[in-house]
Amino acid sequence: MTKPSILPLRVDAIPPDLAASNQWVAWQLAFRGDKWTKIPLCPHSGGNAAVDRPNTWGSFANAVSYRQTGRADGIAYVLTAQDPIVAIDLDKCVSAATVETWAAEIIARLASYTEISPSGSGIRILCRGTLPPGRRRRGHIEMYSDGRYVTITGHHVAGTPKLIENRRAELAALHAEVFAKPVKQHQSERSGSGLTTADDHELIERAK
Repeated sequence: MTKPSILPLRVDAIPPDLAASNQWVAWQLAFRGDKWTKIPLCPHSGGNAAVDRPNTWGSFANAVSYRQTGRADGIAYVLTAQDPIVAIDLDKCVSAATVETWAAEIIARLASYTEISPSGSGIRILCRGTLPPGRRRRGHIEMYSDGRYVTITGHHVAGTPKLIENRRAELAALHAEVFAKPVKQHQSERSGSGLTTADDHELIERAK
């Protein structure tokens, strides 16, 4: 099984406040079941890391050093409920160095540090703020604030801020639009259930 190609790590563009944290792990691609997945690794021992075990995390320097040994494919930041970092993933929206319109509009709306994902086909935006309770994934959009680790490449998107900005209100508005509750149909459109939900395309249009 051929290992997927990934972007090389660029350390210079990673925001200084993120690099100053001790919530870093390394990761390695592994084939599990029928797909490639990213396995988090402790940057000290090389053993398995976990989002609920801080003793398996390390500093940015630790993670970069372990990556440089060749035993890991990249580094990642652990999101926790104690810090204000929120990660927004926009999947499958980059092709031939061009960002699709729907993703570009979300990038402009949040206006915070933005980079290309390891695969080269996705976008990650990092903001400061909180997320309302509720869903975290729909279609090609994901939003997380804790209990996850997010891969970091340092492939900064030109024209976006180089720092992680406070975007509490913008995050709440985007979350409400993307993960909207089911809406009632017009009387003429009602079926047996009396309710319908917007599909992913409609939600993306509303997010714009």
